[in-house]
Amino acid sequence: MTRLSGNRGSARAASIGIIEPERLLIPFLSQLFSEAGFIVVTSLNAIKIDELARTEPANVFIDVDYLNIDRSDEMTRLRALLPDAVICGYTSNTSGSWARACVRAGINCVIAKAAAPAEIIDAVKHATRGSTLIDPRISSDPDVPE
Repeated sequence: MTRLSGNRGSARAASIGIIEPERLLIPFLSQLFSEAGFIVVTSLNAIKIDELARTEPANVFIDVDYLNIDRSDEMTRLRALLPDAVICGYTSNTSGSWARACVRAGINCVIAKAAAPAEIIDAVKHATRGSTLIDPRISSDPDVPE
């Protein structure tokens, strides 16, 4: 698991790629992560294999609400491309079963879109320390509608 203070050098370990299909939050997220000490190496509107392979971020922050229909396949593909990266999904979906599916597909951290900026940073840093995290705002009840 890549950590902010890992052996690969602080610049590499602090690198982050942002994937946000609507691109509305990219300026906000770029500033938020930069102020927290991350180095934003790419910001994309989709999972772009060429760009991710070129920049090889140690961390990825992805809006999982806008992935293609088979979302778990997209997440599995991202995990295969970046096997050592810390991948954090940002979602408005409050279903515990959806969050667990994200984790099974390789997401380290599932964060609710209702999270405050400081909570986003705390969750990502928590995940960089090797922990899996599901935001407490996301239901643990598998029968809660999505």
